[in-house]
Amino acid sequence: MQEIALCDLKPTKNNVRKTKGADVNMDRLVASIKHNGLLKNLVVKKNGKGYFVTDGNRRLQALVNIHGKNSSEIVECKVIDENANETEVGLHANMMHENMHPMDECEAINKICEEGLGDYDSIASQFGRTERWVKQRVKLAELSPLAKEKFRAMEFGIAVAEALTMGDWKTQDAFFEEYGRHYNYNADDVYSYIVDNKIPVTKAIFDITGHENDLGIVKDLFAEDDEAWITNVDKFNYLTQIHIDNLIEERKKKSFKDVIYLYDETIYDSNQTNHLERPVKRAKDKDTTLVIQYMPWKGELSEIRMVNLPIEDVKPSGLVDADGENIETPSDSPYEFSNPQSFMLRQYRNEFLRSHMYDHMKDFDFVKFGMASIAAKTLHGFDYSYENPGNGWFENHSTFNHKCEVTKDDYTPIIEQELTSVVSKANIVCESDGISPFEYYYNLNSDKLNRIFGILSIRSCDASDFQSKEFQTIYKPKIDETKWFRPFENWLAKYSREKLVNLYNVLTNKNLSADIKKKDAIKEVKGALDHQGSNGFNPFQTEPFK
Repeated sequence: MQEIALCDLKPTKNNVRKTKGADVNMDRLVASIKHNGLLKNLVVKKNGKGYFVTDGNRRLQALVNIHGKNSSEIVECKVIDENANETEVGLHANMMHENMHPMDECEAINKICEEGLGDYDSIASQFGRTERWVKQRVKLAELSPLAKEKFRAMEFGIAVAEALTMGDWKTQDAFFEEYGRHYNYNADDVYSYIVDNKIPVTKAIFDITGHENDLGIVKDLFAEDDEAWITNVDKFNYLTQIHIDNLIEERKKKSFKDVIYLYDETIYDSNQTNHLERPVKRAKDKDTTLVIQYMPWKGELSEIRMVNLPIEDVKPSGLVDADGENIETPSDSPYEFSNPQSFMLRQYRNEFLRSHMYDHMKDFDFVKFGMASIAAKTLHGFDYSYENPGNGWFENHSTFNHKCEVTKDDYTPIIEQELTSVVSKANIVCESDGISPFEYYYNLNSDKLNRIFGILSIRSCDASDFQSKEFQTIYKPKIDETKWFRPFENWLAKYSREKLVNLYNVLTNKNLSADIKKKDAIKEVKGALDHQGSNGFNPFQTEPFK
């Protein structure tokens, strides 16, 4: 061995390593040398007054980074014969290097932690790594003995090992027992198996702060977003129910007409709410039924204001029941609808107004409208609960991304047609250029991106928006109320034959044959509605039918 000043050492021009290492690896080498010194000597060859480094050029660069290239810092070197072949010596030296198995590396890091030779932060500094990296190594070192054995035997790689850390020893060993000795292990399969009976913390509807230990929360240290899971499902269900019970009791103290709780059931499917509808305009609390709807699979707790459906006018049928009481039947007015028709009517209206706004985007600042809409609906709830920012219905119901409400196989509104075209174009570019959708949209020019944003904002609007005074100061649609309605035949089919006959008379001032069949009456009415010369039909007319 010979002590040589750092300023006398130069990298060889015949280095067998032609591929430059990553900058981050150099940072780690620098950190290691600063903490431990040079653990492996340089191999050098005499060159005039100085020396060429045959093996150890990365270590030389690290030393230069630490001390400077003109430093007189003494470096221990092994000097080889001046006639030795540099390439041959360099190749032999590099081929003798053998990387540690990841498991050995992890157990070594874990041992340093266990022996109290440093905390996570100081150990990370020693190796030029992050605190997160140290925690990951410790987590891998805590795999079950069976998992370590299989990892060392190269039965699976690091990705599978990382997925296994989400389970305890019992779960890890159970996975191997179920999938057998010679299974081709896949990280996704392992991850799915391990988290199968766990609940993502994102599905908690209560504040988990202070309950982390009780809930048995485990974090996936290898996921970019530190995804966390709840392992104590019974405790989670208990705390969830307490939160819901407290909310129900709190709401019952207000002046609502009633409070209904739905578990894993929507307002459209429940028998408890089939007599209710969403109000077009905000109703007073005393006339409002508050529905608290919990969807456990989505981790979503919603508060929905509803009012009683209007009672249809009835007329005497001329018939009596067994007790001699008159039997009443609904009138034949086409302005009176069944519950399914009323529900569909609101959907027709929503889709019509969305399309109308789409056609008149040039008439208002749709970008500013969209921004204000997102802010209002994300930060404030349906009740305009100013004291609870972040309880908005975009967050709770994902309505910003809702699709066309009017369902028919061959019907696609103009908004959906353009958005489908946008998505199709994005998919083609993303696939051909190997970029993500975010990159694609981020790189669009402002006009194109603003238009997409405006269309998405319009698509988020519903009846409560269209009817609000605030909304109509921004966009007041000019509509011929007798000509907008163009229902599909499935809506007309919910009418009785008599109502269809009367509606045809409203549209044309003509009468259908008294013995016309219902299916033929539907076709006649549909044709009259679609005809530009008809009188039109305003389903929201409140005057009694004549």
